[in-house]
Formats: sequence, structure tokens, C-alpha cells
Amino acid sequence: MVFRDKVVHALDDRGRLLFVGGLVLMAFAFFVGAVLAGRELLISGHLWPSDILFGFDIERNLRAISERGFNGRSNVHPLFAPTVKPFALLIQRMGITAGMSAIILNAAAGMGGLLLTAWYLRLRGVSRLDAWLLCLLMASTAIWIFQSALPGTYIFSLCIIVISHILLYWTVGQADPRLRPRIRGLREGAWFISAVLNYGFTVTNGFLSFLTYGFARRGWKSWARATVWAAGVLICGVALSWLVGSQLNIGVEHVWLHDASMRGQSIENPFLHSFSTYLVWGFVAPIARMGTMTDPRGWDIITFHEWNYSAVGWCVAMLWTILFALAAWAMLTDPNRDSRRFSLALVACFVFHALLHCFYHVSYEGVFVWSSHSLFLIIGMFAPFAVRVSGRGPMITAWRSALLALALVLAFRHFALLVSLKDRVPLPAGFGG
Repeated sequence: MVFRDKVVHALDDRGRLLFVGGLVLMAFAFFVGAVLAGRELLISGHLWPSDILFGFDIERNLRAISERGFNGRSNVHPLFAPTVKPFALLIQRMGITAGMSAIILNAAAGMGGLLLTAWYLRLRGVSRLDAWLLCLLMASTAIWIFQSALPGTYIFSLCIIVISHILLYWTVGQADPRLRPRIRGLREGAWFISAVLNYGFTVTNGFLSFLTYGFARRGWKSWARATVWAAGVLICGVALSWLVGSQLNIGVEHVWLHDASMRGQSIENPFLHSFSTYLVWGFVAPIARMGTMTDPRGWDIITFHEWNYSAVGWCVAMLWTILFALAAWAMLTDPNRDSRRFSLALVACFVFHALLHCFYHVSYEGVFVWSSHSLFLIIGMFAPFAVRVSGRGPMITAWRSALLALALVLAFRHFALLVSLKDRVPLPAGFGG
């Protein structure tokens, strides 16, 4: 019996090492791909004109991440530049240019998001292989591939969102009132810091932290406590923003709502557009559409605006839709009370984000630019289904085969689309590559 226990323990340790090693290797491979793709677009000049690539204001983000003293659009991202810039400057000390330091740091944040997602899935009881496959799928999406290569605030926010849901699991899983005060204090400190950063990276994401924190305890008192806590987070976030010199005039953001004089005709069916982007287009990219900005610049841009797929694309999109429908079914029929609460927190955060962008969008760019904020939320929703099919013979084989096939096809399609942008999107006059 003792010998058998030692063998089982040794095999378990070996399996854990294989999982961690395989996960890091996969995440690093996608990190390298994002850096190389970003470098190509930097050299071609496509990272400097604002908005021509799916609405990404990359020039401002490049400078915010890597240029000393620059903190652009700080009323929306008040703590982003002061938080991440020191790491970019450290990379530059190795002889790397400012633009490349931003690309490397942004891709590293994407890699971190994959590793954090795997941690969350394992906490939810997902097997090692299924967690690895779900993270492979996550890395293969249009969202991850584009937003890890094109510097912005979005992929950094993804990491904070994942951390908040890991903290939710920690809080629910260790609700024992006899828990040592020091541990409770560390947990609450982590909650508070992550929420301030969530607000500081994108102010509307502070509400996602409020929603997640509200699910940490049962009953109406939990939401009363969360409201008071959120007020403290907001006060601290605003105070820190003022101390670092960020702007606080969030009221000027009305220009990002529909304004015909500035943005032209609004998106037709913004509700359908928002949910289509976050549920389907961000995972399986449709055929990108070339368009023209309606503001005075009149630049050519590339966007995701329509349900427009090739025959193969429709098949891939249908496979993704079937898998997500199975995940939704498993959530609805989940018998585990705590697991239902974790899933409900994911759904609540997603619905807030998608509904927000039914109103907060740019007519000619859509809402793909904000899709990183929802990526983990959707991947996390697969946890109940992955747990349910584990060990079910043919079903688990079909599930894993579908995940692997889908991820490999998406990775090829999306990297190919990304590297083709330098040839498909013309640079505006005055920008050279």
C-alpha cells in the first residue's frame, strides 16, 4: 500500500510538471508569434496611424507604454501608463527600441493572461489536459492574436479580470470565519489592489470588479458590502489618478457615444453587433471589411462589421457555436452551488460589458477593440462542461478532438490575417513604412 501510494504520488508530480511545462511552452510559442507579427507591422508603419487596424489607437498606446512622460487619454486609463511604463523602460535598457519594448511587454501580458486562465480553470476542477486545450483555444482566437500583437490597454485588463475571478474562488472556497485574520487581510488587500488596477487600466472595468466582489458572499448583505467597498476603490482610484497627474474629465467621453456630427451614421443594430463581436467574431474572425473613416481624416480602415464568412469559415464558426452552446447548457444544469455562483459571476460581467458597448462604440470601427475584456469570461464559462465530460469515454475524446482541431485552424487563420494587414491596408498620406 505504501509503495503504491508513492508511485501514484510520483506519477501525479510528473503529470503536474508535464502540464506546467507544456502550458508555458505553448504560451511562449504564441508570445513569440505575437512579437514577430507586431514587429512586422511596426516596421511597415501600420502601428502609427490611429484606428486604421480595427479601431486600435496603437500610436497612443505605444507612447503610453514606452515613452517617458507620456500619459495619453488618461481620463479613461488613468493608472495604465504609470503602472506598465517602468517595465517597458527596463526592456529598453537592454538596447531594444521603444516601439519594440511596448510590443514585447504587451505580448508578455497576453502570455500572462493564458497562464492565469489555466490557473483559474484548474481551480474550477478542469483536468490538466482540458485546461491546456482551452488555453490553446483562447490563444488561437482573433481577440488574443490581434490584441497580443497590437499594443493597448486591453490585454493588460484581461489579466486583472482573471485575477479577480481567482480571488472570487479563493474567497468562496475559504469562507470559514475561523480563517486566520492575516490570511483574510491578505485576501482583502489583493481584492482591493486588483480592483484599483482594474479601474485604473480602464475606468468602466472597475464595475466588473464590483460585480465579481459582490458574488463573493451570499445574500443581500454581500451586495451592500460590495457597494461600500466599491466606493472605497473609486475614491482610492481617483486619488491615485490625481497624484500621478492623470486627467479626471471622464465627461468628455460623450464623443465615443453615437454623435452623427463627428462619427457619422451609427452602427445598424448595435445590440446584435456587440454580442456578435464578443460571442463569435472575436473567436472566429469573419472576412474583414475595408472601409473609410467618416470623420475628416477619411482614411482607409479594416474592420469586423458583418456576418461574412467563407464556406470553411462558416463551418469553423458553427463548430465554435456548438461548443459554446454545450458550455451554456452545462452552466444552466450545473448541480454544484458554488460552481453556479462562479459561472454566474462570469455571465454577469460579460452581460455588463456587452450591453455597455451597445451604446459605447465607434460607427466605422465597431467594438472589436474592446473585446479582450470579455475573452476570459467566455473561456471561463467552459469549466462546468469540461468537468462534466471528464472521464466519459467517447464524449471526452470527441470534446478534446474538437477543441484541438478548432484551435489549430483558428491559430493558422488569425496569424495569417494579422500578417497580411501590412499588404491589405494602405497607409494614409504622410505615413511611410
